[in-house]
Amino acid sequence: CAGAGKTMTFLRKASLDWAEGKLWPDMEVVFALPMRHPDVHLASNMEQLLRLQRLGIQDPTERTEICTYISRILNRVCIVMDGLDEVDLGKCNQFVKDVITGDAMSGVNLIVTSRPSTQVLNLAASNPFDKRLEVLGFHQEDLERYLHNVLTAEDAKDVLSQIAASPQLASFMRIPLNAANTCMLYRSGVKTLPTTLPAIVNAILHQVIQQKEEKQGEAKSVGDRWEDIKPALRQPAMELAAFAFKTLVEKVTVFDESHFEDSNLSEEAKSLGLLT
Repeated sequence: CAGAGKTMTFLRKASLDWAEGKLWPDMEVVFALPMRHPDVHLASNMEQLLRLQRLGIQDPTERTEICTYISRILNRVCIVMDGLDEVDLGKCNQFVKDVITGDAMSGVNLIVTSRPSTQVLNLAASNPFDKRLEVLGFHQEDLERYLHNVLTAEDAKDVLSQIAASPQLASFMRIPLNAANTCMLYRSGVKTLPTTLPAIVNAILHQVIQQKEEKQGEAKSVGDRWEDIKPALRQPAMELAAFAFKTLVEKVTVFDESHFEDSNLSEEAKSLGLLT
């Protein structure tokens, strides 16, 4: 699930813990590879993957020596492929697919992070992994601790009571990114939180637009209907909505900078505050 903590929490924390000697003590080398990056899924050999680690190794001879060493200790090498669902495996270089199936770099330890997707499930069925973990986001105690960290004690108590009364809001708040956005909404003055997913998303959209108006020194839009948004900001929002629908039809659900290069989106749409 988007925002559950696969990259920011699991991958980065695990990499940091390994670097500090707190995790995976048997691993000598860890590659953290963002699969959405074209240079990753188009890599044709281990040396190209090594370059992507930004180690500042410019000498070709040194890179070759490191790759030779790594090839000798593959059982003590861990490759983390982050966001495998964000790339079409059919468009990956054969080397990357061979690493996943074990036909290349045989013996290497492989960790894959992904949202549930048909291609990843099919891959897991034909190439069984040793272990499968699911990042569930916040447990109840995690959520309570987070709310008390970002809200006052009284406000945290109020939000928790609203969560207890709404199963859909409770499910929505399990995802850390959703919890952060909802707390932003609450701090902005929305003390009675929406209890359905469309209403929550709509409220967050209006809050982001109001923040944009405030930065521009304009009076905030009043009301929570689409028609209440000022035309000057409604048009950029419509551009983003049309772009999102078009890409959804094309089965693209995850974006990076490259998707916007030829999108014809206006600068107003890109800077609205809905893209991070």
